[in-house]
Amino acid sequence: VDADVSEPLFYKEYSSQKAADPSIDAYGGFMKLLDLVLTESLASQSLTVADGVSIVACFACAGPVLQNCCCFTNLADGKFKVDGTAICEQFPVMKAASVVNDFVGMGYGLLTVDIEKECIVINEGADPIDETGPICCVGAGTGLGECYLTTSTGLRDGYKCFPSEGGHSDFVPRDEVQVKLLNFIQKRYGCQHRVSVERVCSGSGLVNVYDFLAAEYPDKIDPTAHKLIEAGGEVKGKFIAMNATPGSLCEQAMTIFASTYGAETGSAAVKFIPTGGIFLTGGLTPKNIKYISGTETPFMKAYVDRGRLSNLMKKIPIYAVLPEDLGIRGAYVCALKELRNGAMAIEPKDSGLNAQTLLFAGAACAVAGVFFSRLNKIK
Repeated sequence: VDADVSEPLFYKEYSSQKAADPSIDAYGGFMKLLDLVLTESLASQSLTVADGVSIVACFACAGPVLQNCCCFTNLADGKFKVDGTAICEQFPVMKAASVVNDFVGMGYGLLTVDIEKECIVINEGADPIDETGPICCVGAGTGLGECYLTTSTGLRDGYKCFPSEGGHSDFVPRDEVQVKLLNFIQKRYGCQHRVSVERVCSGSGLVNVYDFLAAEYPDKIDPTAHKLIEAGGEVKGKFIAMNATPGSLCEQAMTIFASTYGAETGSAAVKFIPTGGIFLTGGLTPKNIKYISGTETPFMKAYVDRGRLSNLMKKIPIYAVLPEDLGIRGAYVCALKELRNGAMAIEPKDSGLNAQTLLFAGAACAVAGVFFSRLNKIK
């Protein structure tokens, strides 16, 4: 197996939202979507399933994974399912299909990152990065995800990533305004006792924060910005960030979001003490770096504010990851691991040009409704 084959033969984004919405013509669930993806990806190489192709696949999915199956947390009320066993049964070309949590994909994707070229240093840390220390990943995007990695081999390529649903831990208000925000979100979602931190620290969470502030401080609404946000559909958060002028409700919303992001990252840091670094991922990280990078930013102030452990917080390196394709990179790494571990035996029908083994990686973002796919050839 050639591990250096990193350039995909095929890369395309599909709408998982359409595949999960019965009101849309493209509806048909994941199997119908996968049938289209496989047909198009193989056709791009002038291949069909009849050409002796064997595929090892990994699907990184936004939700808990049990028995190689994932029902998406934030898509189609949990009814959009990816089942690795069923995939192999329906598509014989699939010799193995593993399903992992989306942030397991993100975590393994971190192992492909060039820190000097693809990251911004948020906190250098008092000590040099521990090359084999625990690694923590927290990522705010359409949702909020978390994972951690450890190694017992003493080698970087020996890291194992563990899934987490940390984005669904409790949102903890940090001041009186945030207490009111908590009450607002409780009423919006019918929560009697608790609210997930993802309801604040994510793209949809940012919308919750702005809506609360607009309701709490109607006299401070900017009519032009408010109209753009209301018409923003699935990208309302983008317009909130774009209109975050000094003193505006949008700026206040961004500050609350970044403060919550920093506080949750700090909570992860004290749980895992990741001397191998904390890596901030997700689409909201590089797009809003001015609220994250710097000792006086809302993010860093909340991150360091850890009482007796504040000095420990300062010693842990933090990096903001700029590329947004870590999930698909990590799914590729998982598929490669599946192949190397001998979980399946590949026996092409013949030894001709078309009898080849391909790695298929898929990463699905449930809230944004995007399914990323890539196909690689193994030499």
